[in-house]
Amino acid sequence: MKFSSAATYDAAAHVQHTCFETLLSFCEALTPNCILDLGCGTGTTTFRLAQHFPNATIIALDLSEDMLNFAKEHNAHPNITYVCADIHGYTPDTPVDLIVSNAAFQWLEKPEDQVDRLTRFLAKDGALVFSYFGPETFRELRRVLDTAGINVPIAADSFRRFSEPDIVKQESVTMLFPSFLALLKHIKHTGTKDKASPIFFTPKKAQRCHDIYTSLFAHVKLTYDAIYCVREKS
Repeated sequence: MKFSSAATYDAAAHVQHTCFETLLSFCEALTPNCILDLGCGTGTTTFRLAQHFPNATIIALDLSEDMLNFAKEHNAHPNITYVCADIHGYTPDTPVDLIVSNAAFQWLEKPEDQVDRLTRFLAKDGALVFSYFGPETFRELRRVLDTAGINVPIAADSFRRFSEPDIVKQESVTMLFPSFLALLKHIKHTGTKDKASPIFFTPKKAQRCHDIYTSLFAHVKLTYDAIYCVREKS
């Protein structure tokens, strides 16, 4: 995934950070020695992992060199090693006690296959704990665009629910915005900069969408369909 600038990501990623704190609550009973953080981004949540598990070594993975350079500069920690690699093909050198991934699996190809593959890398009694955004993500935006007759795909159109037996919690997390343009700016800074993200609208179209939003929902908002999963290896 090619994200917007790492320097602006954290300021916009309120939902992602909220989801991470929920994800961390499912790790409370664990005492891992080795942790693999998949899709670490700017390293902000990885640093939180290092604080929460001070005796663990952490391998933090991301495909974006921009994100990793930011992480190394702003979220360096003696227990964290940042690695540029693709989740799909990465194999740790030794079994790990805990694999964590926050808001990344919705981007993977065949994510259920990755869940099975990653589970094989866990040590005995290890756990794979992850969150992802499900198919109800950005449901208001999709309705507004359809109502406006604007045929623009959004990245969330491809999100789906998977790993059903591993789901431990599902919740809707909503953000409010002062305008439709502010909503688009949020998507730009937290999503992908490709044709799947509606990051360009003429002022006329943006105002039209703003008016539809307030008519349908009273507020301009985005809802994230946050799904949390735990897969344990006995």
